[in-house]
Amino acid sequence: MRTEPLQQLLDALKDANLIGVLVFDARAEQSALPFRKSPRFMLLRAERNEASVFAAAEALQAGGCDLILAWGTADALGDHYPAGALIVPTRVVDTAADEAFETVATTSRRTDRVVLLSTSNLHDLSVKRRLAMRYQAAAADTESATVARFSSWNGLRFAVVCSIADTAMEVWAERRPSRLHTTIKHWLPESWQPWFVSPANIRRRWKEQNRARKQLTEAAQSLANHA
Repeated sequence: MRTEPLQQLLDALKDANLIGVLVFDARAEQSALPFRKSPRFMLLRAERNEASVFAAAEALQAGGCDLILAWGTADALGDHYPAGALIVPTRVVDTAADEAFETVATTSRRTDRVVLLSTSNLHDLSVKRRLAMRYQAAAADTESATVARFSSWNGLRFAVVCSIADTAMEVWAERRPSRLHTTIKHWLPESWQPWFVSPANIRRRWKEQNRARKQLTEAAQSLANHA
């Protein structure tokens, strides 16, 4: 699979001596396994917190990596990208600090600009809508800004490749819930209600996550073979 943004990212990766790939969950790690077959990549997994990401990034830098690639999934912030769509952001925005970082995918050859947000409020649909409007962003995750900050502080280049694994915006939020779902949610403690997911949405998310993992696997194979 060789989309145009992926091809332009590949051109940037060719300038790196050793590329460190950071993943943040089991699905992303499984999709990134093709990188282990290439001597130009080093793969590590980190937890979704700053201390773990910094520790893993430091290990990659100590191992000789001069470019860090954040690899994983993201939530859509609009209807432009379906489940499984591959995104190569040109900018990462930390919404907590209101700070932006340019990725190596930002080149004069690339005409589109794709913004990825890093935020801790991915479960709140109203927050996702508000962030999408404010930053004109395509998608959001929770960890890319930490990778970007570490890279900036340590003079490393960085990139992000992610696949859409959750499209829950207006379409899914406005779908009429079943009577059983409404009844169960009514009896839940109020603090639990934002986290309660209907069986239909569980099935949807499972399918979307599988599509995302498939696209990431194909992208990893392409990059590992040609970088």
